[in-house]
Amino acid sequence: MKIHSFILGFLPWIVIIPFPSDTMGWGALLGFLVAVAQLGLNRRRGTPVNAMILDFGSAAFLLALSVFGFLAPHSGLLAANDVLSFAWLALIAFASMAVGRPFTMGMARRQVPQNVWDSADFRRTHQAITRIWGISFAGLAVALGMVRIADLGIAVGLPVRLVGLAIPFVLTVRAVKAIRARTELVQR
Repeated sequence: MKIHSFILGFLPWIVIIPFPSDTMGWGALLGFLVAVAQLGLNRRRGTPVNAMILDFGSAAFLLALSVFGFLAPHSGLLAANDVLSFAWLALIAFASMAVGRPFTMGMARRQVPQNVWDSADFRRTHQAITRIWGISFAGLAVALGMVRIADLGIAVGLPVRLVGLAIPFVLTVRAVKAIRARTELVQR
C-alpha cells in the first residue's frame, strides 16, 4: 500500500473536512461526487466490484449524509459527522469480514497474482488486516466522540485522526511486506 493510494482512497472523506456542520449537505455531496468519480475510474480500469467495497460504502454514507444535511442543516448529528463516518467505516469492515469478504482482500487482489488469491495465508492475512482497520475505525469513532463531548476541537481531533489512521496503515504495510517475503521464500 502506497501513501498516495491510501490518501486517494480516503479522498471522499477528506473533502468534507473543511465544511462546517450547517453546510455539511454540500460537503457530503462533494464527497459523494468524488466517491462516484473514483468508482467510475476504477471500473473503467477494470477493478472488480469486490475490490471496491469501501468505495461503495463511502458513496452510500456520503449520499445519506448529504440528503440529511440538506433536510436538517442544523441537526446536532451533522456536527458529529466524523464520529458517524468512522462508525460507518467500522461497520463496513466488520460486515465484510462477517460475509467472508474482508474489504482489504479485494483491494489486495489488484496487486497480487491470481494464483495467490485463494491461499489460506492470503485469506488469513486479510482477515487480520481488515480486523485491524475495523478496530481502528471503531476506536476513532469512540475517541472522536470523546473529543466532541469534551469540546476539545480540531487541535485534538486532527492528531487523533492522524494517529488512528497511521497505525493501521503502518501495520498493513508491514503485513504486506511479510507476505511478500514469505511468497519469495516459497518461490525459491
